[in-house]
Amino acid sequence: MPTLPLRPCGQSGCPRLVPGGRCEQHQKPARPAPLPTKRYDESRGNATARGYGYPWRKIRNAYIKKHPWCVMCGQTATVVDHRIPKSIGGRDDESNYQSLCTLHHAQKSGQERRRGIFS
Repeated sequence: MPTLPLRPCGQSGCPRLVPGGRCEQHQKPARPAPLPTKRYDESRGNATARGYGYPWRKIRNAYIKKHPWCVMCGQTATVVDHRIPKSIGGRDDESNYQSLCTLHHAQKSGQERRRGIFS
């Protein structure tokens, strides 16, 4: 079986010779597997089951009218977010709401998912 020619490690300045790519020291750590989206979505139930049915939409629309700007950037708000997620005991009242644009709501939700908080 022919051997592959050795080349310098792909990491800038590393003198180690490898068959390709990077040496063991400079290998990037494996990324964790993403959440299986379909199973995750099925396990959390639909919007109504989570408390976001018609009554919530009425509350959300009224809150957006009173607070139309994202609290993070001042752009037009599209989402009413629970500051403290309901899944960890956040209350469902106006003192726990904040208006966010889609971008900032996605960022906040992503941070909560990474910390293991699911709403």
